[in-house]
Amino acid sequence: MVDLPAGKTTGQQRPLRDYDGELVAGALRAAEIPGIVAAMSEGRVGLLLPVRAADRSGALHRICGHLQESSHRDRGENARIGVGTTVADLAEFRRSYAEAGQVADAARGSGQRKAFYELPDIQLPGLLYVLRDDPRLQAFVERTLAPLLENDRRTGKDLLGVLRAFLRHPDNKSQAAQEAHLSRPSFYGRLSAIEELLDVDLGSAETRTSLHAAMMALDSLRQK
Repeated sequence: MVDLPAGKTTGQQRPLRDYDGELVAGALRAAEIPGIVAAMSEGRVGLLLPVRAADRSGALHRICGHLQESSHRDRGENARIGVGTTVADLAEFRRSYAEAGQVADAARGSGQRKAFYELPDIQLPGLLYVLRDDPRLQAFVERTLAPLLENDRRTGKDLLGVLRAFLRHPDNKSQAAQEAHLSRPSFYGRLSAIEELLDVDLGSAETRTSLHAAMMALDSLRQK
C-alpha cells in the first residue's frame, strides 16, 4: 500500500488519484517489474506484485527506490509504503492487502524513516497509532496520565517531560536528569511528585511498562 504526499492542484483537470496511480505505475515501469496498480483514494494507491517469495526483497527494494525518487521529485517528500506478507494464492490476498494498509497507517507513528515498512517494523508505537481512535485506548491514557497532565496544565511544570526522561533511562537517573535539564536532587523530587500524583511505584517494572505504553499512546493521539 502506497501513501503519497499531496499532489499539486493547479491546472489539474482530472482527479488527483489519477496522478497518484500514474506515479506508482511509472515506478513499476522504471523498475521493470510487472504489477497491478489501483488508485484507492486521493493519496493512497494499492499495488499487487506477482513475484516469487525468493525475489521479493530485491523487487521491493527496486520498486520502492524508484517510487521514493519519483515521490520526492514530484511531491517534495517521500511516500509511505506498507507491505503485506507474501501469499501463495488469491484466497489470502484480502488478508495481505488489509495488512499492508495497516502497516502503512502504523508507519506514520513509528518514528522511523524507511523505503518501505513491514509488520516487524511498526512495533508498539505503530500499533498504538493504528488504535489511536479506539475509545478504550483513549480511556487508558486518561486513566493513567490525567493527574499528571492536569498538574502540568495548572502549575506549568513539565512533570510529563520528567517522566518521559525517566522512562527512557530508568537505570541511569543521572542521564535522565541531564535529559530533563534538572539537577539530580530536583529530578528525584519530581519523581516523588509523580509517584504521589499517579499513586504508583516507579521502581516497579510493570508500572514503568504501563506508563511507557500510555506515553506512546498519548504521542499517537497528539499526532491526529
